Amino acid sequence: EFSDCSSFRLNDTLQGMNVKYFLQFLTAKILLPHIYCKQTSKVVSNTDIPLWLAITLERISFDVEFFSKGVEHMANVANCSPTHLERTMKKYLNITPLDFLTDLRLKYVARTLLISDQTVNSIFFEAGYTNISWGRKLFKQRYGVTPAKYRKDNKIKDMNPNDSVVF
Repeated sequence: EFSDCSSFRLNDTLQGMNVKYFLQFLTAKILLPHIYCKQTSKVVSNTDIPLWLAITLERISFDVEFFSKGVEHMANVANCSPTHLERTMKKYLNITPLDFLTDLRLKYVARTLLISDQTVNSIFFEAGYTNISWGRKLFKQRYGVTPAKYRKDNKIKDMNPNDSVVF
């Protein structure tokens, strides 16, 4: 969809986009005008970052199929090399693609623990953790409790899986 990472021409991109990605494009540039960078505790305007990166982050953020596949896949979605993606994310957001994906994965796991009866291991696997022990360790570091305890203490009853939960 993008000719390369460093240049972006609106007409070329919109021509090849289907409706879903066009809406994500609009979301990236209009509806979500700022990205919060937790590493630097500052808000970065989408106008400050390259458009291809804003679109990539939006596409990755909202679909477990994208963020569960890792940095290589994220770079493919961005149509650039993993090295270029990492340099650009560090420059504009002060975060690596791996840290960004880890954050998304842990939020997904936390949300799914609250609204689903899936096993903890299957949730971690679905989020992209092939080493479940590593995922559990990261979860405990982030949330201060094991996934099972987190679920037990915070389980939301009678919640529709499509409802949003903010973490």
